Amino acid sequence: TVSGYEGSELLVARLLIESGARVPYVGTACPRTQWSDSDREWLETRGTRVQYRASLEMDLAAVGEFKPDLAIGTTPVVQKAKQL
Repeated sequence: TVSGYEGSELLVARLLIESGARVPYVGTACPRTQWSDSDREWLETRGTRVQYRASLEMDLAAVGEFKPDLAIGTTPVVQKAKQL
């Protein structure tokens, strides 16, 4: 899963998938815009669920649902993933 609030989440997820990773969920605090539509469409055709205006609770639920193999970072979402 990829979660964040800076606006680069869809791009990061796309790069991860292009590199061979499986990314089932992307949560971003940013709103949906015309500038993110092409990345969203690309991700969705590869089975990635994109959640705009994602809350901490939504991102934590995705961690619980998908149980990621790798956690990088220091956010509460990453801390939860590391606990699992």
